[in-house]
Amino acid sequence: MSKNIGSEPRNIAPEITGTLFDDGHIVVYDKRTNRLLDPANVLDKIAIYERQVTEWFIKPAIKLSKNIDEGFICLMICLSYIEGVEQYRQGKNSKGNSSIFFKSSLNRIYTNVFSNSELQNIFDEARNGLFHDGMSRGSVIISNTYAKSIEFNSDELLINPQMLIADIKQDFESYIQELYTVEESRKLFDKLFSVTK
Repeated sequence: MSKNIGSEPRNIAPEITGTLFDDGHIVVYDKRTNRLLDPANVLDKIAIYERQVTEWFIKPAIKLSKNIDEGFICLMICLSYIEGVEQYRQGKNSKGNSSIFFKSSLNRIYTNVFSNSELQNIFDEARNGLFHDGMSRGSVIISNTYAKSIEFNSDELLINPQMLIADIKQDFESYIQELYTVEESRKLFDKLFSVTK
C-alpha cells in the first residue's frame, strides 16, 4: 500500500501527490486540504494510508459488492486487505509468512469463530485461488444472501461479499482510531509504512 515518490509528481493517494527533487527534498501535497504533508511524520503517514485504503479499496469494494457478478473482485479486495493490514499491525513484512499473517488477521477480525484448519482452508481456497489461480478454488461459493460473512457448509466455503466488506470497513476504521490513540500500534505502523523508499 505504500507508494514510492518519484521526480515527477505522483499520486500516492487520492488527491495526494508526492515529488522527489534532485537535491533529495520531498514534497507531499494534499490537494483536498490544501496543505503539505511530511512523509516522515507518522500522523501524516496515517492520513495518507487511511485515504489510500478507504478510497482506492474499501469504497470501490462496497460499490462492487452490490452486484453479485462483481463479487469476486470485491472478495479479492477484501482478501488483500486481510494480509496487508496485518503487516502494519505487526510492523513487519509478511514475505514467506503469508499464511501466518493472513490467518492471524482473519482470526482477529472474527475472534474465535474459525478453527485453525478452517482459517487455512479460507487461505488456500479463497486467497490462494484468487491470487495464484486467477479464480477461487472449487469449494468457494459467493452470494449476498448468505447469513454470515464467511461460513462453512459441509465441504463448501460460503462467502457473502457484501457482509465481508462491511466487516473489513469496520476493522479498518477501528485500526485507524487505534493508530491515533495507541502509541505502540503507531510505532509498529511507522516502522513499515513509507512513501520514500
